[in-house]
Amino acid sequence: MNAFTDNYGFYVLFVGCYQAVFATVIATTVIPLVSRFSRCTYGSILRDFALLNVFLLVWGGLGNALWLHLTANRLSVADDCPVWAPFVPFSRWVLDSAGGWQLYGGATIGQLQWLWAAIAIPVWLISFSSASVARRLFLRSTHRLHAAAA
Repeated sequence: MNAFTDNYGFYVLFVGCYQAVFATVIATTVIPLVSRFSRCTYGSILRDFALLNVFLLVWGGLGNALWLHLTANRLSVADDCPVWAPFVPFSRWVLDSAGGWQLYGGATIGQLQWLWAAIAIPVWLISFSSASVARRLFLRSTHRLHAAAA
C-alpha cells in the first residue's frame, strides 16, 4: 500500500474513533433537545447528523492528506506531523514536543492556524453539501418506492 492509503486508513481509524465518541455524546444530549424544540423528528435529525459525520470523515481524510503534504513537504514542520481534524483547531497545544512534533523550517503557529482554516472551511462546506445531496437522493428514492408500492 502507498503512503496515501496508509495515512487515510490511519485517519479513518484514529479520528473516526474520536468522532464516533463525540457524535454519540451529541446524539444523546443535544439532538433530543433540538428535536423537542423543532418540527423535525429525532430520527430525521439523527439521520442528517450521521450523514454529516460520515462525510466529515470521508472529506476530512482528504483534508488530512493535504495537511500532511503541505506541512511535511512545503513548510517542513515535522517528518511526523500531528493528524489534522476538521473539528480540532490547530494551536500550540496540538504540538507535542516530547513526541517529536516541533516547528522548524521557519513555520509559525499562525501559518499553521491559517492553513488549518484554509483546509477546514472547504471540508465543512463540502461535507454539508454532500450530506444535503445524499439526503435529497435518499428522500427521492423513498418517495419513488412508496409511489411504486401504491
